[in-house]
Amino acid sequence: MPDPISWYALGRVINDPQTIMEAIDEKFLAHNQDLGAHGFSNEAVWAHRNQYQLDHVNYSIYNVKINPASRPVKAFVDVGGAAEYSNIQEAIDYVNSLGGGRIVIKSGIYNLTVNPTLYSNITLEGENAASTIIRFSGAGVYPGKGIKAIGDSSPYSTGTVSIPINSKIVTGIGTLWLANVSAGDYISLDNVWYEIESVNSDTQLTLSNIFLSTALSSVVYEVATFKKDIVIQDLTIEGVDGKIFNEMKYITRGTFRNINGGKAYATDVALRNCSDSKIEDCDLIQESMGSSSNCHIFQNNANYPLGVIIDGCRDSTLSLNVVTASDNRGIVIRECKRFVVFASFTSSYNWESIQVLDSSQITVIYNTLISQGPSNTPTVIFDNSHYSILSGNTIRKSWSHGISFIQSCFNRLLGNSTFDSGGYGIRFDTNSHYNIVSGHSSVEDYSGFIQDLGVGNVHGVDNLVVP
Repeated sequence: MPDPISWYALGRVINDPQTIMEAIDEKFLAHNQDLGAHGFSNEAVWAHRNQYQLDHVNYSIYNVKINPASRPVKAFVDVGGAAEYSNIQEAIDYVNSLGGGRIVIKSGIYNLTVNPTLYSNITLEGENAASTIIRFSGAGVYPGKGIKAIGDSSPYSTGTVSIPINSKIVTGIGTLWLANVSAGDYISLDNVWYEIESVNSDTQLTLSNIFLSTALSSVVYEVATFKKDIVIQDLTIEGVDGKIFNEMKYITRGTFRNINGGKAYATDVALRNCSDSKIEDCDLIQESMGSSSNCHIFQNNANYPLGVIIDGCRDSTLSLNVVTASDNRGIVIRECKRFVVFASFTSSYNWESIQVLDSSQITVIYNTLISQGPSNTPTVIFDNSHYSILSGNTIRKSWSHGISFIQSCFNRLLGNSTFDSGGYGIRFDTNSHYNIVSGHSSVEDYSGFIQDLGVGNVHGVDNLVVP
C-alpha cells in the first residue's frame, strides 16, 4: 500500500507561485491518469478515475475528508491481487486499526489453514455468497476451523450473587470483582446477559439496566468480556478434510447472514452466550443423506461438547434458514431466554428437528420441520422449558410423536399442524401442566391427535383431527 501524502507534506513555501489547490489538483490528475490504481475496466472503481473525489483502496492523497476511516468500505480483499489486500487477516487488522468498518472480499477461493481473528465493529462481507468461498483445511473436532468471533476465553465466575427484582445492584459473596471485572463487561443472571455499568467493590456491581426477573439469592453467575457489532455475511464457508465450526461466542449484536455451507463436509453456524444476535438466510444443504452427512446449522455429535450450539443466548433470532441432510438434531437450544426461530426449513435425519432444553420464552413460528430417520424421537421436543409459543409450524414424518413436552409448563401451541407422525401429534408427559393447544391440525398421526398425561392442559374446540 503506498504511503499517504498529507496536506502539510506538499512542501509549500510562502512565496511559491503555485497555490495549495493547484498542487492538490496536480496530485489528483496524476493519480487519475494512473490506470494501474483503478483495477479493471469492468470494476466499479475504474469509473472513479475521472472523478474528483477519491474513494477506493489505493489512495494517494490523505486528509480528513478522504480518510479511509470515513469510507463505507475500508478494505477490499482479492485473492488475485487486484485489491489492496490478498490476505483476509491483514485486511481485518487494518480495518480494526481504524476503529472498525466494512471489509469486502471479492469473488474467488480463499484457502485458509488458521481461523481469522475478528474484533468489535467489523463487517466481513463476500462479494457474492455463491462465488466468494472461504475454504479451510486441517479441520478437527470442536472448536476446529471456521470463521469465529470470540469475546472472552476465560469468564469470571468465582463466588455467588444475589439481586432483588427491579434493582441494578448485584451483591456478591466470595467475589473479587475489582481485579477481575470491568465496566462494560456482561454478567449472566437467570439466563440473561446484563451489561455492567460500574464495579463498585469486590462484592458489588451496578447494572446498566434494571433486573426484571425473579429475585436471585446466592446463585452461580458468569462475567464475560463481550465483543460487539460483528457481521459475517455473503460467503460460502467449507472444509476440504472435515467439518467446519463457524461460531460467535460472548458477542452482542452479532450476525451471521447469507452463509452457504459446504457439500462435502458439515458447516455449522453457532451462537453461544450471545445477546441481541441473529442467524438469518443461511443455506446449509448437503447432497447426501445418512450416517456420513452432517450438514446443518446446529449439530449434536461427538465433535461438540454437550451437543449444543445455541447455548446461553437471549434476545436473539434464527430466521429464514434452510437446513437439510442433517444426520442428527437439526436445532438444539439450551439455557436460552427470549429466543425466536422463524420461517426456517429443517429436515433432520435420525433425531429431532428442534430440541429445546432448560429454556424459557422461546418462540417457534412459521417453520417447516421434518424428522425422517429411524430413531424413536419426536420432531419437536421441549424438555424443562416453559412460557414458550409454537405457532403456525408444519411438522411432518416423525417416527415418534410430532411434538413432545417433558416437564414443560405454561406453553402455548397455536395453529400448528402435525402430519404422518409415528406416535401422537402432540404428547404431554405427567409433569407437563397448564399448556394450551388451539387451532391444531392433526392429519394421519398414527396414534391420534393428543396424549395428555399432565394436569390443567387446555385443548381448544377448534382443533381439527383427520384420522
